[in-house]
Amino acid sequence: MPIKPAKIDSVIDGDTLKIQKGHRILPVRCRFIDCPEPDSKWGMRAKEFLEKAIADREVSMEEWGRDRYGRILADWYREGEQGRENLQVAIVDAALT
Repeated sequence: MPIKPAKIDSVIDGDTLKIQKGHRILPVRCRFIDCPEPDSKWGMRAKEFLEKAIADREVSMEEWGRDRYGRILADWYREGEQGRENLQVAIVDAALT
């Protein structure tokens, strides 16, 4: 699937974003990542990490279908100093899964 720009509306937790697609706001789950829920200490850290990781950066995603809750499953990328960076790798490197 092609990698497309994503307009971020908000960060739900360490592995779920809301994006604006046309006039709709849709939840997008990060494929292969399962961070703790935000009501735990590590869950809040994961959410804060993701917020900082995408702040003031272009974000794109590659859609892979839907999960059992109807959320879009996608690989996420951010543009950095050395080109496109996979956000799943950044989350795992930060030990937040």
